[in-house]
Amino acid sequence: MNNRIPFRIVIIALALTMLASFIPTHPVYADGGAWYAAPDGSPSGDGTEANPWDLQTALTADAIRPGDTLWLRGGRYGSGGKTTFKAKLNGESGAPVVVRSHPGEWATVDGSIESRGQHTWFWGFEVTNSMSERHTAPSERPGGLSLYGSANKVINMVIHNTGHPGIGLWEECGDGGEVYGTLIYGVGLYDATTKQDNGNWTRGSAIYAQNKDGSRLIAENITFRNFTTGMKAYTEGGYVNGFKFHGNVLFMNNDRNIFASGRDNPARGLEMIGN
Repeated sequence: MNNRIPFRIVIIALALTMLASFIPTHPVYADGGAWYAAPDGSPSGDGTEANPWDLQTALTADAIRPGDTLWLRGGRYGSGGKTTFKAKLNGESGAPVVVRSHPGEWATVDGSIESRGQHTWFWGFEVTNSMSERHTAPSERPGGLSLYGSANKVINMVIHNTGHPGIGLWEECGDGGEVYGTLIYGVGLYDATTKQDNGNWTRGSAIYAQNKDGSRLIAENITFRNFTTGMKAYTEGGYVNGFKFHGNVLFMNNDRNIFASGRDNPARGLEMIGN
């Protein structure tokens, strides 16, 4: 009998142990309302624990207000490939909308989430893609989390084997955008819309980020075995200002572990501490 433990299992176990030791800096908003989504939820549900929504309905529900929590019951949402859930939940500064796994359960989104709501925090669940084909168009295998809403945050998540990027922290997030305590690995694809010798043939950054005003925290994350960069703050014609890369662990990425460049504009307020 072969009793050897595969290397990837050792690495994942080590990474999860490290993540478990992180001390979150974020308060839990216990005073807001509680809403529920479930893999077998329905668009005709009312978002209660007894009659939960499906995920797409929940992520666009007008009933969810600043300070509320959307609890994701355990199980798998979506079917991989180009499955994309559109989110437009709106919190406020000091009263975000929090989307997270139900206590004692684990929610897995099989596909992608695109968030355009403000002050939405994605916390403590998994995003992956079960599609086995990696030589495909980006539209057929999208990135894991694409954040366009003001002050969106990603906290203590597990994101793996998605398209490019694992997390897109785009300029629209503005001041307060954040990725904290998250494990990201196996992100990428071979872009079927370009020729193999093109520089964009291989795509796969764990985090791809841009920002003009304010600051962005990217801290205490672990990224490894991604197709290109472990973390990338880059733009052509835009800005990569205010990024604070603190205490991240990055290894075995195919290209640079951390890459920050504004190409056409100088990067201002950049911090690289304790990575």
